[in-house]
Amino acid sequence: MKKRRRQSFFAVLLALVLALSGFTIPGGETVKAASDEADFTVEDGVLTGYTGNDEDVVIPSEVGGETVTTIETTAFLMLDNLKSVTIPTTVTKISQNAFMYCENLDSVTFEGKVDEIESEAFSCCATVITFYCQSQYESYYEDMKDLITDQGAVVDASLPDSGKTDPDPTPNPGPEPSKTDAFGLTETEDGTGYIVTSYDISKGGANVAIPKEYNGKPIVAIGDKAFDRTEANVGFANWITSITIPDTVTSIGKNAFYGCTRLESITLPEGLESIGDEAFRHCNSLKKIEIPASVTSIGDLAFKQAGGAHLAEINVAADNKNYSSIDGVLFSKDGKTLICYPTGKVGTPYKMPDSTEVIANDAFKGDANTVDTATLDGQHKLTGIELSKNLKKVGARAFMQTSLESITIGSDIEYEEYAFDGCKNVKELIIKEGVTEIPDALFYGFENCTTVKLPSTLKKIGYRAFDRLGATEIELPEGLEEIGEEAFENSEIKELKIPASVTKIGDRAFYSMDKLTKVEFAKGAKIERVGAYAFNHCTALEKVVLPDSVKILENGVFSYCYQLSDVTLSKNLKELGDGVFSGSGIGSIELPDSIEKMGSCVFRDCYFGTDDERSLTSVKMPANLKELGTCTFEGCAALTSVEFPENIKLTTVPADTFFNCHALTYIYLPEAIATTEGCAFGSMKLVDESTANSQPIVIEYANKDLKRSIFDTYSFDPGDAYYLGEDGFYYTTEEVSADEDDKSNGVYDEIKKTEDDYQANGTTTAKRSAGTSLATCGCGTVGGSAKLSPSSNPIFKYKPASSGSNAGGNGGSNNGGNGNNGGTGIGGSENKGNGSGSGNKGTTVASNKNGNSKKVTGRVVKSGDENAFGLYLMLLCVAACGGSAVIISKKRKNR
Repeated sequence: MKKRRRQSFFAVLLALVLALSGFTIPGGETVKAASDEADFTVEDGVLTGYTGNDEDVVIPSEVGGETVTTIETTAFLMLDNLKSVTIPTTVTKISQNAFMYCENLDSVTFEGKVDEIESEAFSCCATVITFYCQSQYESYYEDMKDLITDQGAVVDASLPDSGKTDPDPTPNPGPEPSKTDAFGLTETEDGTGYIVTSYDISKGGANVAIPKEYNGKPIVAIGDKAFDRTEANVGFANWITSITIPDTVTSIGKNAFYGCTRLESITLPEGLESIGDEAFRHCNSLKKIEIPASVTSIGDLAFKQAGGAHLAEINVAADNKNYSSIDGVLFSKDGKTLICYPTGKVGTPYKMPDSTEVIANDAFKGDANTVDTATLDGQHKLTGIELSKNLKKVGARAFMQTSLESITIGSDIEYEEYAFDGCKNVKELIIKEGVTEIPDALFYGFENCTTVKLPSTLKKIGYRAFDRLGATEIELPEGLEEIGEEAFENSEIKELKIPASVTKIGDRAFYSMDKLTKVEFAKGAKIERVGAYAFNHCTALEKVVLPDSVKILENGVFSYCYQLSDVTLSKNLKELGDGVFSGSGIGSIELPDSIEKMGSCVFRDCYFGTDDERSLTSVKMPANLKELGTCTFEGCAALTSVEFPENIKLTTVPADTFFNCHALTYIYLPEAIATTEGCAFGSMKLVDESTANSQPIVIEYANKDLKRSIFDTYSFDPGDAYYLGEDGFYYTTEEVSADEDDKSNGVYDEIKKTEDDYQANGTTTAKRSAGTSLATCGCGTVGGSAKLSPSSNPIFKYKPASSGSNAGGNGGSNNGGNGNNGGTGIGGSENKGNGSGSGNKGTTVASNKNGNSKKVTGRVVKSGDENAFGLYLMLLCVAACGGSAVIISKKRKNR
């Protein structure tokens, strides 16, 4: 019995909850109750704010006895909880940005027709908003939806009809004809007339008639952006359908009617002299334009995208001295320059008059962002063209984003940049013999082009000339000398053969060609330098054979070529730029001895997993190497072998050289290497000596005077910004003056002297060298004061160069412990050399596969020489006597 009572109680409770939430049981109807009046602020019928926290808000028709007629700007600003709102029938106006940044608002219910909704009233709301309305208002809200929100919108006319009829589905913006107070007017500088600067459609109406005068003075100009729909002071400008301009107006400014999408007709008066740049751009409903005889100047793109698919003709008065119209196309008076081809002109291919010598900039230009996408798909109707026999020049962007399907380029015509940019419908491109140069970005964006024929006369391919080319193959002619920057970037070509005649490959010339698998240079190649990032992100590239003419590979040439496993380098290569092979699947490589300079990060992050054959495992460094940048092998976690030739000319191990090289257990530093820099061996690994199977890192050096940075095994190099505390080194951000703030009783001076002069047995506190801008060590900025600790603990051992060349070989496996306490360590197993060494208190032994061995007297040093450790203890004692920590730095230095 109690169980049944509990079930009944919960059933009643559930029904009550559903009823209060407005839930409708199938077959029934529920009308949502208005939200709490106390949450709304209303003054004189204008709702100015909402303080509630409901997800579903139903605006009441009355608040405090006042009828709600207007929702003011930002009344519902940034209400994250708001998901739906219902607008009552009493509301006749919703102001601009009323519901701005209500990012979860995806449902708006109009219980009636709101006569005026300003632009972007629902801006920055949900990705798609559904506007619910009654069927008789469906067309009204369909027309409004793109204006009132900057997101996607759909109209659902499923609400029950009110029984009322509304014969006019368009807004009622105001009385007509236009009133003077509808215009913003500014007096001219000379005070003789007025300029129209703005228009309020709610006062003047959709059919605009500009008055001839104001305050007894003529209206002489329409200013820049006066009716531009993107301007806040215009509001409903895109509802304007017609404009009549008086004969007192002599100029129309830039963007004057930009985006008046419903403007169907405009009367340009006799007396008008100039039309500004983009004056009628995106006036998508214009069908015809009549230019009077008085016009002497028409700006760039004045009629571009005007009419969209509708503008079929541009006519010019016969007695105009500067312009003419031939078959509805705008020309110069003499017919030699084609200025503007109407986007909606029918009849293709278009046969150009033979009088035409020049096609002006942007003359046929389409627009990928045109509103009329259903008809134009972002371009206009022109699919073919028959050029004039006397054509000499095609201007910049002349055919940009048109629907041309094939193009043939001759040698007797000059083409300017981007002339055919974005002609996505072109399938075939033929460039005739005699053409020597392809201008910048001439064929940019030919994504669907499958056939390209280049002439044997071609000498130069310009910047971005074939960027995003869809063809999968192309034959570069012998005789070609220059391939410009980004010339084939993002194209679909699968294989490339670079002619021997090519002497220049520009930066990013073949960048991100993700279908490219092979690059070959013809025999007898002359090229000496390959531009920066030329093949960067060619993720399918597997094989490259560089000719012996190449001397320099610029920064990042083969970086992030994940599949690159077969590389043949030039025997005469002198320089590798920063990051040449960074992030690539190089596997292993032997660098030619001719290389003298390597930039930073050359092999950085060549790691794809321990068992992935693309990960870098071994490198032989060049004997003539003199200069090495930072981070050479940083992040190469599978690297097991790096060989420095005994006769290498390199003198230092730069910052971060082996940072995060976790698999590397042996490094041999030849005699020429005299110094190390901060973090050079950082984060390789910390070996736990208590673990029986732990394998230490052994670094053998042949230079007995090796000067090591204090921080070469740390993950962070503080530069000069550190001090010596009782338990080790600390990074500090404090500024300390040695002269004024030194309270170390002379210890500061002693450390400074040590920093400058101390060179005993492979240890020094030398400052980090310059040229480490690319070094990261995985370090971020450290604030305040922080304890510094080594991130790896290699065993440093002195081994003279004469004792068994390379002492077992670079990268030979090392399986021993350390010799400090009389233990025995087993050294390299390579056949290149062998030997044994005795430590201060013990011995290490190295043997090869043949079982031969040689004794080498040496010193075992862990994470810095023992003598350096003694100095460190001495300084601690002195610091303790001085009663304060020793400050070494004057200023903060971060990496």
